[in-house]
Amino acid sequence: MSARWHPIALSQDVPAGVAAPVLLAGRELVLWRTEAGLLRLFVDRCPHRGMRLSFGFVRGDALVCLYHGWRWGADGACRAIPAHPDLEPPRSIAVEGFLVREAAGLVWAALAEPGGPPPETPAAARPLATLAVERPASVLAHALGEGPLVGAEADGIALLLGLQPVDDHRAALHAFAADPDVAPLRALGAAEALRARLERQGDAA
Repeated sequence: MSARWHPIALSQDVPAGVAAPVLLAGRELVLWRTEAGLLRLFVDRCPHRGMRLSFGFVRGDALVCLYHGWRWGADGACRAIPAHPDLEPPRSIAVEGFLVREAAGLVWAALAEPGGPPPETPAAARPLATLAVERPASVLAHALGEGPLVGAEADGIALLLGLQPVDDHRAALHAFAADPDVAPLRALGAAEALRARLERQGDAA
């Protein structure tokens, strides 16, 4: 995958103390926020026994594996091993992490050094919801326009959409109402109608 930023969540959906699974271009990741509000993105596997870290929980500034309780700090290093409480884990025991940033209501990730900041969402845009689409990101990009952040219109409502490649067959749209004065339910209905239209177009193709 090219070195670029991809939207992976609405900021409002990742409150402090939450760990959530993320699929980005087929990669299984865990997005989590420390209790102090710091976002981190790791491979969704504990290096110890391979348990999904997204099944775990956040305690302070650490992500704790549900299986054996290994604690992983925001820097990816192992902080504690409950079975060996007196052991200071060596720095070589670490979970792989990736770049993650927030920008005006969106969480962005990069699997390689992107060489610049993520796109800025207009401050006036109102976040609506993340919509799963049963179509590849390439199909959606062809219909909506290239770029991780695109404008669209549905039912007379202007939308802003962050396009996330999930895997070879699916994508996600992180939807915003471009006009903050539009009723949220009306804007969300327009986004849902757009999602349905995109899926029908894929069937026709």
